[in-house]
Order: sequence, then C-alpha cells, then structure tokens
Amino acid sequence: MTQPPNQDLLTIGAVAERSGHRPSALRYYEDIGLLQPANRLSRQRRYDPEAIHQLGLIALYQDVGFTLEEIRFLLPHRGSVRQRWELVAGAKAKQLGETIRKAQAARRLLNETIRCRCTRLDGCELVIAAGERRRAHRSSQGVRLTKRSVNRGLRSGR
Repeated sequence: MTQPPNQDLLTIGAVAERSGHRPSALRYYEDIGLLQPANRLSRQRRYDPEAIHQLGLIALYQDVGFTLEEIRFLLPHRGSVRQRWELVAGAKAKQLGETIRKAQAARRLLNETIRCRCTRLDGCELVIAAGERRRAHRSSQGVRLTKRSVNRGLRSGR
C-alpha cells in the first residue's frame, strides 16, 4: 500500500529544526523567493523534504558572504546557474580579497601600536601616519568625509 503524497511533506517546525533555521526565516525566505512556496494542508505550511537541502545551500552561500539578493539570483530553481555563478562568484572573490587586504593591514597596524608602547594613541607616530595614508588614499579615490558619511560608516560598522 502506498502512502498519500502529503505524508512526505514536512511541517514548518520540522523543516526549521532539521535545517537549523527559525520558522520566521523560512516564511521570510519564501516571501522573498529564496524558498519554493510551501504547500498548504489545513492552512498549515507543508514543505517538500527538498526544502532542507535548499536551506543548506542558502546557508552555505551566506557563509561565504553572499547577500540574500545574490543568493536569490544564484538559486538552481531559476534555471542554469553556471554563467550567473561565474559572474557573482567572481565579484564576491574580488570583494573578499579586498576585505582580506584591509583586515591584514588593520592587524599589522594593531600589532605595531601594541609594540609601540606610546602612552597616548593621538600622539603616536604610527597612528598619525596611518591616518595620513588613509586620508591620502580616500582623497585619491574622490571620497570626501563629511559628518554624515562618518556617522553612517560608524552605524554600519565600517
């Protein structure tokens, strides 16, 4: 005797538990097109077990730094992904390279200031020189610091 097709469907709670996501994340991912819409059974969301794989793929993309919009662009249920992957992954690799370069420079500066032993950072030659290099770089990029841009950077963690 075969089981009815609905027997294989999972509740939102079961998918959330197995995937490590909150039910609210599943609803949100469904709303923005990251997750295939759930079937409804007695007005409750019921997901195909494949949703767990899909959520694992989304988590993997997030782990390497893709935004939700980039992930939506890359998902396999949108047809062939090869060209899109090369485009988006290439840009992400370049972005990560720049992030790594900046993090390494920050680590070098921190280590140098630790070894410096200055009693005040606002008078430390290393900090002053680093600030001058940053200003020169930003000026060459055409970036003008305003109170608003500094506050925006502080709020976003930059």
